[in-house]
Amino acid sequence: MKFLYADSIDTVDPEYDFVEERSKPDRKIYWDDQFPHEYLESPPYDGILVSMGIVGDHKFAGKYTQAQSMRFRRVGARKFLRIDKPAFKHLNIYGDCGAFNYSGLSEPPYVPSEILEFYDEGQFTHGCSVDHVIFQFYKNLKGDETPKDINEKNDVKNRFEITLSNAEIFLKESKSLKGKFEPIGVVQGWSPDSMAKAADSLIKMGYEYLALGGMVPLSADSIHLALDSVSKKIKKDTKIHLLGFGKIDRIKEFEKYNIFSIDTTSPLLRAFKDKKRNLFMPGKKNELTYYTAFRIPQSTENRALMRLIKNNLFSYEEVHTKEKYALSSLRSFGDGNGQLEETLQSLIEYSKIHITDHENPNKDNSDKLEIIYKDYKKLLQDKPWEKCDCQVCKKCGIQMAIFRGSNRNKRRGIHNLHVFNNQLKKIL
Repeated sequence: MKFLYADSIDTVDPEYDFVEERSKPDRKIYWDDQFPHEYLESPPYDGILVSMGIVGDHKFAGKYTQAQSMRFRRVGARKFLRIDKPAFKHLNIYGDCGAFNYSGLSEPPYVPSEILEFYDEGQFTHGCSVDHVIFQFYKNLKGDETPKDINEKNDVKNRFEITLSNAEIFLKESKSLKGKFEPIGVVQGWSPDSMAKAADSLIKMGYEYLALGGMVPLSADSIHLALDSVSKKIKKDTKIHLLGFGKIDRIKEFEKYNIFSIDTTSPLLRAFKDKKRNLFMPGKKNELTYYTAFRIPQSTENRALMRLIKNNLFSYEEVHTKEKYALSSLRSFGDGNGQLEETLQSLIEYSKIHITDHENPNKDNSDKLEIIYKDYKKLLQDKPWEKCDCQVCKKCGIQMAIFRGSNRNKRRGIHNLHVFNNQLKKIL
């Protein structure tokens, strides 16, 4: 099973100064920054998925700047992502149309020929057909039964038909590119039976590789139902890709299906979007171990802290002093000079400030502080940054475990990618 990282221009500044907390004045974002495969010196994935919705165009603004988008189309994905070196030759480049970006529209803003042009210009190795995402999944609906609560924007039957119609056109028109990339037919459905019907139709069109869409919000049990149903309608050698699948803790359950590839951004995103499980480490058997990173928000940039200061609940001097003490205590602990309890106390003192509710400053936060204390103590005791062999931990040490600013958080995310990829390979 191949693991594809869904790119979102997640680069880090390799020269970032953690003590002064700044980049060099002449830093050029993108040009001086490094992608995960560059920073780690070995890619933590088997390929990269690039979405039209991330690159962007005149119809939808993506995460790329206009200059980056133009360069991507001019030089192609491999050179833009800097995987044009021999060491990265094995990495595949998958593409999709970014259906989540236009999910609120009644129909996709792109026709198959436009997406094919995007794949051709980007020199993709694989490309998904133009789909229209269906978020709803009804486990108990049978056959062509549709949900009763459909409306113009979530007309599942219409989205189903649009996806299949586009897939048929996409496959026919892709032949003009003479095998430059492998076409993937996207399966969309609102129930196990409807997804099976879509898969059957795609196989009859001539697709040998299918991607199941709408997986992101689904539970593992629902994905099982979808795969069980789809598997009965396809050939045994049909390859399956799961779009947006990051449930590594249950991946062993899915070995019975012919899942050739999955993609997700989850390991990196969770580094700064998950409040608790934002630092990964290998665990026992097939599971990951999760830690809670030390949250030390920047006093000069954090809105909640600035609000507390403006409301005269804390002085700027007090906030700034305790912030700096928490950071210096962690640095000292990471260097082997600090004491655990003293370090913990510095973190708790700053936590007392930044978890304060400006609308209810007298609220009792003792339960919350007790949880924070336990989470931080476990992280300080286990010192995962000393046990990991990835370049993030080797170069940054304890800094990767601090929830603060993009350059720390994304480094932790890159570490998570490394752990996720290694654990996936170990399990399978």
